[in-house]
Amino acid sequence: MDLNLQMNLKRIVVLLALCLAPVLAAADELENQIVKQYQNQVLGLRAPIGEAGQELDSAGKPVEASSGSPWTLYSGLLFVKKVSLKADSLNLEGDPLISFDARRTAGLQLGQPLKIRIHLEHQLRSADEAQQLMDRVFFLDTESLKRAKPEYRRSGATDEPIYHVGQDKVIRYPMSKYTPEPEMSEEARRAKYQGTVVVRVVVDKNGLVSRIAVVRSLGMGLDAEAVSTIRKWRFQPATREGQPVAVELNIETTFHLF
Repeated sequence: MDLNLQMNLKRIVVLLALCLAPVLAAADELENQIVKQYQNQVLGLRAPIGEAGQELDSAGKPVEASSGSPWTLYSGLLFVKKVSLKADSLNLEGDPLISFDARRTAGLQLGQPLKIRIHLEHQLRSADEAQQLMDRVFFLDTESLKRAKPEYRRSGATDEPIYHVGQDKVIRYPMSKYTPEPEMSEEARRAKYQGTVVVRVVVDKNGLVSRIAVVRSLGMGLDAEAVSTIRKWRFQPATREGQPVAVELNIETTFHLF
């Protein structure tokens, strides 16, 4: 290669590096600000989200109509453990929570970590712009968090009427067909911890559990064990005047050490 051409190429590389250095430094500083503001914080999800996570556009709407997961989390709480900013996306990873105490930075964990990717129309330029984006995806204030009670729903469930056992004498209870007991979590076993988890569910007219919400939690992985097992339960559906109907009921699951 011609010596002059090599010299010119080197000058171009140096100039590009000098021009890009302030841009990269500003991007790193902005990422640090976002991490400081949202990492180790509890946020309430505005939109339903798949079990593994979700990709959202800059308006806070899912990129895809369905994540392919058989279950969807509605009004969930997320304890943010990791935040990263890219040129084309803002990425968060954290644990779904059952409950939240404003005096603490977290609550009782439920299930596997969630990953959320928010696509950007353009590279973020300020912390204020990042907050506006986050506000489209999450409830950022404590008062809103109180309303973000998590409930798992089976994907594709219909909006059929839901009855309550005991409200109508002609409603017959669903009968269990397959209801295995949840197992103790290793964390609870090591701590010799036991107790009762209360879960509210809807058993639909096909005998499937279509909604799950933890009413009384224990922590130490026992709530997740209860939810994971109960979602697999099968019933002979409840009936009203001889026809199958969806009913809501509470299920108590007691964990014993033997």
